[in-house]
Amino acid sequence: MVIFQLGMFNNKSHKGSINLLNNIEEPRDSSELFYTWVVNYGRYILIGVEIIVIIVFVSKILVDQEYNYAISTSYSMQSKFKSKSLQNKVNLITSYQNKMSTIVGLSQVRFNYEYTLNKILTLIPKGISVQSIDIQYNNFNIVGVSNNYNSLQKLLDKFKSDSKDFSKVYLPSLSNSVNLNQTNNVSFSLSGNINLKH
Repeated sequence: MVIFQLGMFNNKSHKGSINLLNNIEEPRDSSELFYTWVVNYGRYILIGVEIIVIIVFVSKILVDQEYNYAISTSYSMQSKFKSKSLQNKVNLITSYQNKMSTIVGLSQVRFNYEYTLNKILTLIPKGISVQSIDIQYNNFNIVGVSNNYNSLQKLLDKFKSDSKDFSKVYLPSLSNSVNLNQTNNVSFSLSGNINLKH
């Protein structure tokens, strides 16, 4: 009876076994190691790379759209700036700005035309015949005829000596002329700066 029971334990139909030791695996070659690494770790790296590629692709599409929009906006703005209507408006605004700056400059200057005209008339010596006096914002011009060069020299010296009211006085034109009385006359123009009182 004991033998029968031992025979029962030796029955090959019982395949389960109790093994408390780790299984000893046979050494694997490099292709099996690579396959295991790809299955366990490489697939996550590939998924990450694919996600990065998709993000870069979508970002490039968005950046291209923004760039194309900026280029088209730039072209439209350039065409508007080159239009004649806008150029006319810019020229009009520039002319208004120039006029306003001139008005502001004149309003800030204390300039007395009456005083300047009287001063010019008092400096003109005998022998000088004045044809016109042009007084601008900061300069003057006298056109006239002198009987001789001595009177003209006196005129020039008087204006140059009055450094309080006038500066940079010079004779831009000078010419001899003969009138009907056969007297030699000197036509001249005298110009200079008016010293403004601020």
